[in-house]
Amino acid sequence: MTLRIIPQNTYISQIPLIGSFYSKFDLDVKKYGFIKALKINMDKVGIKIKTIKNFQTDKILKEKTVILISNHPYTVEPLFLLSSLPNRKNFYMIADSQFLNQGENIDHYLIPVYVKHHYLGKIKIRNRFLHAFSNNYCLSLEKAREKNRQSIYLASQKLSQGNMIIIFPNFAGRKDWLPGISYLIKQYEGKQDLYFVRSYLKNTKKIDIFRFIPILNKIMPQIEVIFDKPQKINHLLTKEPKEIVNILEENYNDWVKTIE
Repeated sequence: MTLRIIPQNTYISQIPLIGSFYSKFDLDVKKYGFIKALKINMDKVGIKIKTIKNFQTDKILKEKTVILISNHPYTVEPLFLLSSLPNRKNFYMIADSQFLNQGENIDHYLIPVYVKHHYLGKIKIRNRFLHAFSNNYCLSLEKAREKNRQSIYLASQKLSQGNMIIIFPNFAGRKDWLPGISYLIKQYEGKQDLYFVRSYLKNTKKIDIFRFIPILNKIMPQIEVIFDKPQKINHLLTKEPKEIVNILEENYNDWVKTIE
């Protein structure tokens, strides 16, 4: 039996006490967009991100149809990555479904995937709180996979419409990439050039959540986000999904070795 501690379809921002931060941030997202709102709030607690990228990469990330990938070994890396991006409102991030229900405006930018079965029995204490608020915590493996296919198709549609899609192929420190990125590319139907940008976060730690406490953030090493130059990947559309993910994973790993 699984205990539900809040009603279904309730946002964390609506919960007494803990909801105050989420409620304020959700309103900022509505006013400024997710990326700008995040920068404002991270600046308030003194989190500074060192960003390494060239003008061409910045322009692609701001204006073009692009897939952005990054490493994601722990929990809060997506926040650091987003705060290092140029302001842009037409983007979506493929995210673990446990991060839904933070607020209506926040959720607008998230496309959920249901990946709990990948680490069943290994949920860390820091994630138990978010799982308690998930409305999809008990999906069967078959249902989770069905929902994931729907989410990747939705992300591909958004990509075909000219949006930026952010995806973490090896979330939670996985050594191998999940195949979702290959189906995201394979189902692309846009007429415009499809760009691909690799990024890598340095100095991330399991305890990064404590960076949001200013006095602790001051003694932690600065987060660094490194971006590679953009690549056009329309030629991958003719390849099989397994070949696509193998090519991208191998190339990403080779690139990371040059910057570590």
